[in-house]
Amino acid sequence: MALTLGFASAVFGLRRALSSKSAELIREKEESARRLYEVSILKEIGEQTGYSLDVEQILQIIAGSLHQFINYCAVSYIVVLPDKLKLHTRLEQSVSNIFLADLKTKMLASLSALAGKDFKTAPLAETLSGVIVAEAVVEPIGSFFNIPLTISGSLSGLLTVAHVKPGLYKEADMTILYKIVNQASLAVTRLQAVVKKEEERIGKIREEFTSMIVHELRSPLDGIRKIIELFATQKILPTAQDFGDYIKLIYQSATSMLELVNDILDYSKFQAGKFDIHKEAGNLREVIKNRIDFYRVSAQNKKIKLASFVDDKVPTTFQFDAGAIKQVFNNFLSNALKFTPEGGLIEIRASLNDKFILVSVTDTGIGIPKEKQKDLFLKYKQIAQSPVYSEEKGTGLGLVIAKGIVESHSGSIGATSVEKQGSVFHFTLPVA
Repeated sequence: MALTLGFASAVFGLRRALSSKSAELIREKEESARRLYEVSILKEIGEQTGYSLDVEQILQIIAGSLHQFINYCAVSYIVVLPDKLKLHTRLEQSVSNIFLADLKTKMLASLSALAGKDFKTAPLAETLSGVIVAEAVVEPIGSFFNIPLTISGSLSGLLTVAHVKPGLYKEADMTILYKIVNQASLAVTRLQAVVKKEEERIGKIREEFTSMIVHELRSPLDGIRKIIELFATQKILPTAQDFGDYIKLIYQSATSMLELVNDILDYSKFQAGKFDIHKEAGNLREVIKNRIDFYRVSAQNKKIKLASFVDDKVPTTFQFDAGAIKQVFNNFLSNALKFTPEGGLIEIRASLNDKFILVSVTDTGIGIPKEKQKDLFLKYKQIAQSPVYSEEKGTGLGLVIAKGIVESHSGSIGATSVEKQGSVFHFTLPVA
């Protein structure tokens, strides 16, 4: 008898142990499934939304995937917009209109309580998807819970799960859904902060750019206006020589404004991807000679020597856009003339280096501080020079445009400089 009781007790103990182990395995399996769902849904949100700030899209993804780990008759979400609310309900099982009306009432009450604002009478756009509504189903809401979506401290939406069966949802189900929504909220909040910072940065750049454009246009316009005023009021009776000088000043001012406008237009084309390079057989020697002749008078006026040297190995003709490359030379040479003192030297050199032609413009000007050389080819950046040459201004767009032109030829561009000794601006063009 004792043996039988002992055996029965052992069997009972074994069964209890097995039952406990089985329950533990079930719990572990459920927990693993929840974790797997959490990882997969967060991955899907990241892949589908990317850098989107669309709250509705995030709620759509979560609502559309809930059936993977939780039972529900209806999953709904409300998105809070500036002028209205958007309510979407997805039915997994048929319910009645009474169920849907009760669900909407509960959601609006919850949203109002969370926001501290009455949303019950707010304009509401409603949509419904999933299985059909069946009036024959009269069961009311038995289980129900909400998960709020908060972005940057502001209530942006509400996700709600409901079922006709009472006591259906466990704390673990609500916890994992809360974690998913919360992580999505944090991601969007961080992205909003980045977007806001970037908008502030762009706004500052726009303000600086506008100020710079106004300044650059004001100087030549003011010069033209003053000369015309002198003529109009007849305060001066210029000699033929004076008249020629005044006309020359007006021409220089108008040219300066035209160059500024052209720089802005060219840069805008680069930004929009509409700056076309038209390559055809061209002679680089002729382009260099043309630019030397063009700037010779300006160089002579400043008593600066202008010279060029083209290696015999440079091909007579190869494929490039001669007009665009002239713009590069214009920028290099005009800058060199601005910052090279009287008696200085500016030299253009071109040589063949493997399959590339290396072109350089060297000057004996004031040079550029080493720490500022990194900003040379950045948009809207203008390098501060010596006070002696502080009157020499510019948009800072010329080098950016030159960089775009050279890189559109599959070449490279750069510069080296030593203060008080001069600078070398160079670029390469492929010949094959």
